[in-house]
Amino acid sequence: MKGVRGNLHVMVHRGDLPDSGQMILSFNDITKLRESQRKLRDEVRVRRVLSEIYPQAVSTDNLGEFTEYILDATCKVTGADGGIIRLRNVETITITEKLEPPEEVPDLEGLSEDGKMIRITSSSADMSSEFILRGTSFSKADLRAVRHISQYYMLAVKQISYRRRMNEHWNHLRLINIILKLADTEDPELFLRGVLDFIIRCPEFNGGSAYLDPDLKVERGLIPPDSIPDTEGVLVDGEIIEIPLSVDGAVRGVLRLQAAYSDVKEKTEFLEVLGGEISDGLQRITMRNQLRESLREKEVLLREIHHRVKNNLQIVASLLSLQTAYTDNQETLNVLRDSQMRVRAMAVAHEKIYRSSSLSMINVGDYLRAIAEEMTTLQSTGGLLVDLDVHYDDIMAEMDRCIPLGLITNEIISNSIKHAFTGDRGRIVISLKREDDLGILEISDNGRGLPEDFNIDELESLGMQLVSNLVMQIGGELEYGNRDGAFFRVTFPLE
Repeated sequence: MKGVRGNLHVMVHRGDLPDSGQMILSFNDITKLRESQRKLRDEVRVRRVLSEIYPQAVSTDNLGEFTEYILDATCKVTGADGGIIRLRNVETITITEKLEPPEEVPDLEGLSEDGKMIRITSSSADMSSEFILRGTSFSKADLRAVRHISQYYMLAVKQISYRRRMNEHWNHLRLINIILKLADTEDPELFLRGVLDFIIRCPEFNGGSAYLDPDLKVERGLIPPDSIPDTEGVLVDGEIIEIPLSVDGAVRGVLRLQAAYSDVKEKTEFLEVLGGEISDGLQRITMRNQLRESLREKEVLLREIHHRVKNNLQIVASLLSLQTAYTDNQETLNVLRDSQMRVRAMAVAHEKIYRSSSLSMINVGDYLRAIAEEMTTLQSTGGLLVDLDVHYDDIMAEMDRCIPLGLITNEIISNSIKHAFTGDRGRIVISLKREDDLGILEISDNGRGLPEDFNIDELESLGMQLVSNLVMQIGGELEYGNRDGAFFRVTFPLE
């Protein structure tokens, strides 16, 4: 039934009067009930569509695909023949379905008078959306449905945009972290290859290449440039982005990337940071190579210095040996020979340094063994045969600690060879041990032992005076006595 202001819905009840042949009709107005039922159906229809949209909103990062899905769902729920959704965010997305975008924006907000068009606009902060639907006959329920979907669409776009930004930031942080790790190399080509391999796995880029002066080129799906750009800023030409790479304060190369999205080109801050991190990586590689080359040159120079010092000391020792031919005085001969052995002890230290892998540390045990072997070979005269027993822990020390220990060993062995043995055979034992932060050097023989009144501080012998003074020089303590012969113990700090 048609009312003055619209359709009137009436429920008719019929009844018969008994024994009268008459009929009673009653009329109930159910217009509001029908209207409530219709609104409920419309609400359920919209809610069903929104519930179907939700999984798409939380599972996609592609605004274009999501907008296309929304337009399709909106056309289905309203029965529209076609429609358009425009999203203006960082980029403008226009999705159409069976409808060409109008050249002029319709001067309409809501439902047209003829019921054939719906236009809804929404805006929030830095983005806006526009829904345009065409059909044969839209209702106010359709208009409400489009409003609901439009509002939900804007919320979903915000969530997708936020999720995309977080993913991009995470990828950017990972990229910078990878660059820092890749810079731990000596080869700039290996570094640039690793950087490009990771960059092209990022969704923002489809390919990349790099050029580094004078002739280093790396290609990953994009032809590398042949020259260095004149400008120091980021250059954008269509989909191609060129980022200058600087080393030692000057542009030495360029990174070329192919953007997968148009908005990537607008992220100049990130692109500049990316170029800066790669430039810093190249700078670290360059500095590390320069430092390594400088250290290698200094190492060669130091080895040459130690080699020449050792040669010069050997010349001095040889001159002292030659000088012995010009005197028959036994006391003078002893002084010259003792001096010769002291010089040779220092020469051995320099020889150990330039032959070792380290230019600052010497294996003390190896050094003392070399001195002891040379001493027993050169000073064993008159048919005396000395058995040498050397055992030691692996102790490394600097030269200013090793030379005093070498001279101490030299003097004690010399004293044993001169005064300890009465027959034609003797034995000298050298022991070097580590106990916590201390080194313990023991030298003993199986000779006649020290005199009962032996006091090293009261002796006029230069050799024993050297032993006492050198022990003090290295901050050590000296013990001596008899134990199946003479023994000397030097306890000294290792640090």
